[in-house]
Amino acid sequence: MCPEDTFRTSTDIRNSWGSWFGNLASMAPYQHPQYPISQPGCWAYADMLMVGVFGNKYAPTAGPAASSIEWRSHFGAWCIVSSPLILSFDLANVTTLDMVWPFITNLEAIGVNQAWAGHPGRQMNASGSMRVWAKALPEGAQAMFVVNMDAHRASVAFTVHMASLSSTLPADARARDIWAHTEAGRAHEGSFSIPSLLPHDSAFFLFRP
Repeated sequence: MCPEDTFRTSTDIRNSWGSWFGNLASMAPYQHPQYPISQPGCWAYADMLMVGVFGNKYAPTAGPAASSIEWRSHFGAWCIVSSPLILSFDLANVTTLDMVWPFITNLEAIGVNQAWAGHPGRQMNASGSMRVWAKALPEGAQAMFVVNMDAHRASVAFTVHMASLSSTLPADARARDIWAHTEAGRAHEGSFSIPSLLPHDSAFFLFRP
């Protein structure tokens, strides 16, 4: 079933926001809460990353090039569900490499992608402007990834409840901002709030007991 330890879940990816997250959604059937098919030796794969790909090289009708904010969201989304991270842009293009370097070399994000604590990561909701994914990590930690899918609203706030991530996370779980590489305080009475998330931007947090 998995001769290269991976299996494709989707059609070929295209260079557009809709294609990226459509492909990501195709992984959901393989992320069963108790019996995930995606696991070590047989990883679900939503196709290569379009991070760093300008214009419409892969799909002439796909719309405008992605911004670096969107590329970061794309990369983080693949990280949270343990999808193989395969870049597809010209690594010899120093200008593009400089744009994406801060997040494609983010060892905390890559660490979430590579960790295994019994589950590859799951989508927690599939509707609305705020989409949320979570992944169990060793020692009772949980990673959470949030994307503002709305391309037009200036900013959106978001609150997550620790109990929705894990029944074992305490009400005052410690938070770390993976994108910023900084400690982000603690949850308060079981909740943690993100005050602002721009269109197509993402938040990536690690919660620890």
